[in-house]
Amino acid sequence: MSIYEDLQPISLDEVSTYPLASRPSKVTIEDFAAPVTEDSSLSDYLGSLPNILAVQSLRELAARMRRAREAKKPIIWGLGGHVIKTGLAPVIVDLMRRGFVTAKRFSPRARRRDRDGRINFRRR
Repeated sequence: MSIYEDLQPISLDEVSTYPLASRPSKVTIEDFAAPVTEDSSLSDYLGSLPNILAVQSLRELAARMRRAREAKKPIIWGLGGHVIKTGLAPVIVDLMRRGFVTAKRFSPRARRRDRDGRINFRRR
């Protein structure tokens, strides 16, 4: 006995189609990632990433943070425990030292995960 005995084929009478080539696409070949070489820099790597989705957001965020720092505007961060858990504390500390974090607020879990206290120092 099969659970599929009562199933009938789906009717495609009301399905309409169109050529794939006529469909607009959100991604073009120019947006694709480019391979990097062993001696490529981090800047080369970041520049090679595809210009879509999260990479667009990351680039926009970096540009806005740069402009804010140049204009001496505050750059306020709010972070959860997952940021510390995934090992990004040294990156955040570096950004703090370089003036890309002027104020911060961490969730209780983030404070617990920052066991060595690297992030909770005062800028001099």
